[in-house]
Amino acid sequence: MSTDPTEDTVPISPVTAEQPTAPRRNFFRTAPGAFFVLAILLGSVIGFAVVSGYRAGLDERNRAAATAQFVELKTQYELGIEDLAAGRKELAAHRFEYILSVDPAFPGAAARLAESQGSGVTPSPIITLAPTATLSPQTAAQLFAGAQSAFAAQDWDSAIQKASALRLAMPDYERGQVNSILFTSLRNRGLASINAGVLELGLADLDQAEKLGTLDAEAQQYQQWATIYINGVSYWGLNWPKTVETFSLLYTLAPNFRDTTARLHDAHIGYANQLNAGGDPCGAATEYAAALEVFSDQTIVEGQSTAQATCLTGTPTPEGTPTELPTATWTPTP
Repeated sequence: MSTDPTEDTVPISPVTAEQPTAPRRNFFRTAPGAFFVLAILLGSVIGFAVVSGYRAGLDERNRAAATAQFVELKTQYELGIEDLAAGRKELAAHRFEYILSVDPAFPGAAARLAESQGSGVTPSPIITLAPTATLSPQTAAQLFAGAQSAFAAQDWDSAIQKASALRLAMPDYERGQVNSILFTSLRNRGLASINAGVLELGLADLDQAEKLGTLDAEAQQYQQWATIYINGVSYWGLNWPKTVETFSLLYTLAPNFRDTTARLHDAHIGYANQLNAGGDPCGAATEYAAALEVFSDQTIVEGQSTAQATCLTGTPTPEGTPTELPTATWTPTP
């Protein structure tokens, strides 16, 4: 072996043993492996499609719900405008308050609420509103199915919302069934509202139902009774003769409708007090007697006796010592 330090030396690379091919790579190069990869890719595509379809379905349902809500708010807004024009400011205020509780930014509702409450705000112009979304056939079918389900569950609010939205956006879609759902739901919600004491809203529903069909005898009766009752209340304390006349009519038709009996009794007393104070004890005695015919009250018995005695003797009440008169003490029914 040469020991010459000047002799060139060539580094010897270590021998690298040939590495066997990884089993995983061999698997993917086989036919089963290729099918496995293909199955993964197909699964990903299908999964993406399912997720996309689910999201699209959610979007459709959200659009349907938004459209139904918009239609309900639009209907209440237009009814509120009608109430304002007719002088029913309290009912109009209830409608605009409801609208703002659902959608605080609903166009024109805040200004109309201020107008109905008499705050002196200049009313905004009447706004023509239109649905914000066009219903697709799929969405229409979902709304229709939702209206049917709500109707079957006697959820009148939801049934009215969905049927109204469908009727507005697609008037010819299942027209007969949609109108039937809307008519019956309005009718039933109207009666429920009247029985709950919300007479104005109940009458508004019955009025809307009448635009779709003929009300049955029961609904017509409630409509008549509620109208007479509201008229009687509007005269309360302002025109006692008219109040007595109105509640006398209602008492004849439906004495058990809400607090009609108590109202008539107290209206007679209110009128009697007015007559007595105006120097007509004979008329007062007649009205006290009429109140006693509705139901007896010892205070009224005494007032009637005093008025009758004054009427017969013609003795005026000494100046400075007014006769104690019974008062109308009607208490609202909760």
